[in-house]
Amino acid sequence: MIKKKVKKKIKEKSVYWNTQSSAFINSYKRIGTKEFLKSAVFDLLTFLAIIIILNLALLMVNRISAEVLPELLTVYASAQSEDTAAMQEAVADLTPRVAKVLWISFIIVVFAFLLIMLAISFLYHRAWDIALKKNLKKKFSWKIFLLNIIWFVAWFIIFLLTANIFVTSVAAVILLIEILLFLYLDPMRRSIYDEKKSIGKIISDFFRIGVKIYWFIFYIIAAVIFGIIIIYILGLLVNILVLFGILTVIFILIFVGWTRNYIIELTKHIQY
Repeated sequence: MIKKKVKKKIKEKSVYWNTQSSAFINSYKRIGTKEFLKSAVFDLLTFLAIIIILNLALLMVNRISAEVLPELLTVYASAQSEDTAAMQEAVADLTPRVAKVLWISFIIVVFAFLLIMLAISFLYHRAWDIALKKNLKKKFSWKIFLLNIIWFVAWFIIFLLTANIFVTSVAAVILLIEILLFLYLDPMRRSIYDEKKSIGKIISDFFRIGVKIYWFIFYIIAAVIFGIIIIYILGLLVNILVLFGILTVIFILIFVGWTRNYIIELTKHIQY
């Protein structure tokens, strides 16, 4: 009985280390393959879509805010001159307009967020389908759209609570840990996504595999090291703007594609 347990542990360790080494090696081998390059195109389209949406949203918010900016300056000038009556009158007149601007800005932000979720659900999810070699007829899924909304809203709440509950120094450390967790959990959940499963089953699989963080320790370490190397190289080229810009895009695409390959290689061993 003891011998069987010992053999089982030895076998489990052997499987673990074989999986780690093969996942690491294969993640680099897949760089430059046809699937890798196709996925990179959709990654790039995702980033461009997000940048365009954010810039348009910011432009709209700035344009709306500009309408009440002169009045806000008037209120500030009245406060500085200690003209209480004039300040109260200006505030009373301005409050409804400021409230309107805030509500419109909030609607723009929500709409921009939904557009970004659409871009991620269509373009970025397509990059994952290609990497996972899924030849799906259905290019867009409302299920993955809903899951993306739940996912990013949950992380926003987590980051917000961390920043408000803890003091600055402690919050910085916790935020760093949360970012590392996101670096592993986000690609992991995408690698195990199955359109045929219900949302409940997908969430169940996510937690079932997500708790097995020991399988992803070396991935996280490798990702941090790889990221530091990329930042160091780009830091040397920061004064050469054109080259810096081009290499930044290339390195980001390589990093995103490599982490995707690494996670796929790991999760396909864990699931079965």
